[in-house]
Amino acid sequence: MLYTNVERKRKHLTNFNVCVFCNDNLEIMLHVLCDCMMEQSVWREAVVKKDMLNVFCAMSYEVWLDLIFIMDVNYVLQR
Repeated sequence: MLYTNVERKRKHLTNFNVCVFCNDNLEIMLHVLCDCMMEQSVWREAVVKKDMLNVFCAMSYEVWLDLIFIMDVNYVLQR
């Protein structure tokens, strides 16, 4: 499991629940994967094919995990 700051704070592992990149929103998985403009640039340039970014951000977290871990990873990732 990937812990966001919201989860880490809930488990008393940190005192902060905001995004470390934008310092503006709660760091939940949806924010990390799609909503944070600072982190989105990482996804856009390093991980997700440029033509897949809108599709990627429209997916639920569960569908995203299925694509990454079950289906053809090369379809989603630029590697």
